[in-house]
Amino acid sequence: MPRMSALAVSCALLLATGTGAWAIRNQGSFRIIQNRLGDLPRTLLGYEGTDDRFEDSVYAVLANDYNLLRRYLDPTGRVIWLYIGYYGTSKGGRPAHIPQYCYTGQGFAIEEWSLVPAPGGRPSERINRMVVKRGHERQLILFWFHSDGDRMLGSGLDQNLLRLRNRLLGERDDGSLVRLSMSIPMGQDRLVSDKLSAFAVELRRLLPQNWPVEARHR
Repeated sequence: MPRMSALAVSCALLLATGTGAWAIRNQGSFRIIQNRLGDLPRTLLGYEGTDDRFEDSVYAVLANDYNLLRRYLDPTGRVIWLYIGYYGTSKGGRPAHIPQYCYTGQGFAIEEWSLVPAPGGRPSERINRMVVKRGHERQLILFWFHSDGDRMLGSGLDQNLLRLRNRLLGERDDGSLVRLSMSIPMGQDRLVSDKLSAFAVELRRLLPQNWPVEARHR
């Protein structure tokens, strides 16, 4: 009897799993119907933003749905670079290229790199904080994987767990790489860190309302 009961439970679980997967497939797929990333304010914390772009060859490698590259300049001449690479649900919501490889490929050495609490985020959220150096040039980079419009994820494992949950529930599974960078003048490490963190807090507040819109299509 115990064996028969175990077999019955196993069959029931398999049936439930198969039925759930069939139901999700028959709900249709998600398609992007509106890109709102470009609506992010061009004036943030006293910085004025100007849209820029990479070379066409870079976009071919990134192979994502939308890109936003913007240069924010403050009255003193300080510059913050913002890049957002968005991948819709149909592309798995996950970038194939991440900053550490881009910077080392350009000749930078990684001086520091750690996961830190996300500025303005939930207690459990982490982002990547990286300092890179090339000759006399040093930069501070903050980057994270932004998903569900309001989630900041610091690692690929975090992304995979969220993707698994979304797929099991049949929910949209889009995401983006968000990167902020700023040059570090001599002796101004703390100042640059504070300014970039404050910018990340404001961006965290604004991204959900400017997140691309997806809808299910059969």
